[in-house]
Amino acid sequence: MPGQLEKAKHYALNLLSYRRRSEEEVRNRLRKAEFEAVVIEETMGFLKEYNYINDRDFAGSWVNDRLALKPVGRRRLRWELQQKGVARDIIEQAVNIIDENDEYNMALQLVRKKFSTDINCTSTKIASFLQRRGFSAGVIITICNNIHGKGL
Repeated sequence: MPGQLEKAKHYALNLLSYRRRSEEEVRNRLRKAEFEAVVIEETMGFLKEYNYINDRDFAGSWVNDRLALKPVGRRRLRWELQQKGVARDIIEQAVNIIDENDEYNMALQLVRKKFSTDINCTSTKIASFLQRRGFSAGVIITICNNIHGKGL
């Protein structure tokens, strides 16, 4: 078991060297690597003790990275964090840093970038694009109405 514990710690730290991960992601990867449940729990305790994993920090950095690199709406961010196994209250805290105005501006910027050369751009196309990116219905409707009235 001591040898297994060291292997599990090394494996987990190696995973975390690539990017931050949620508790659930690390736990699942350790299970997939077929470590015993006792070894997994001790490894998770070690990672938490030394603050290698922290779902609150993970969720905050995930939201910031997604907004900076490939903007998506709050709905999509919630879904992605749920897929990573983050608790709902932590997800809500992380996602609530984005207000409706910020979401609107991100969506508008994406639409301008994506459809700036498309002369035959329809509201349906824009709405579908924004919906796939996880933007709220209110933001989508506002953007479609504004673009329909003023153009891109």
